[in-house]
Amino acid sequence: MQRQRGNDYVAVLPADALAPGLHEYAVSTQSRERVTTFPGGVPGQPFQWPFRLDTIWTFSITPPGTPMRLFNPGLDYAHLSFVRPGEQYRSPFFSLTPGESADESALTLDLPDLGKDTPERYAAALYIGDVMAVRKADFAHAEALHVTLKSDGGSRKTVQLTLVEKDGTAWMAPVTAAGGWATVTVPLDRLHLARSIHIPSPYPGLWNYWREAAQGRGGPGDHIHLEDVERLQLTVTPNVGATADDDARGASVESITLSFARGG
Repeated sequence: MQRQRGNDYVAVLPADALAPGLHEYAVSTQSRERVTTFPGGVPGQPFQWPFRLDTIWTFSITPPGTPMRLFNPGLDYAHLSFVRPGEQYRSPFFSLTPGESADESALTLDLPDLGKDTPERYAAALYIGDVMAVRKADFAHAEALHVTLKSDGGSRKTVQLTLVEKDGTAWMAPVTAAGGWATVTVPLDRLHLARSIHIPSPYPGLWNYWREAAQGRGGPGDHIHLEDVERLQLTVTPNVGATADDDARGASVESITLSFARGG
């Protein structure tokens, strides 16, 4: 590593120096006889007994065109925000539950029954702007979203999947969960302009519930700009109106993945 400026050091590797996949690493610094390894500021360096490191940094190298996971409940649960039907509701009504396989988790999102405080819809939101930023070069070939989910407490439940751009413009598609685990494919051209929800909801109550599309957006020829997407939102509503055929109280979502056209 070479000093770039002050205490900033930089190492540049050839593009083909590392193989695709998950990589783990630590960084050791040496000042005279003293060696310290990060993360953690642990004395010593790897491979020298009795060195021990409880945490480690990771990064992934992804070949162009590899499907991109936007939502992983096991990793993302702690970063979710939620609708607050009132000031007294400070804990989320969604939960982390087992997924289809032993190594997967799911987000179970039910519409809570709170009497007069029951919201028109219940939603969870996740910031994904950092995830999207690293794959912008692939977005010209983006093709579809793939949602793995199942209904909770019934045989059918509709979940609204919404992607929100930086200017507040949102694009939504309904996704239907069945009684067993299944992956539903949503082509990107099926996403349509929609309102999104301010999450967490402003106090007091739901006085400023909706976020409208940015001025000038949504006209003929307009479409989702993936490079500007920064939030993912999942919403459930009562089983009335457009979702009157639903009978479940909610749905469990295991993953959401963005795929790319072959050769992209």
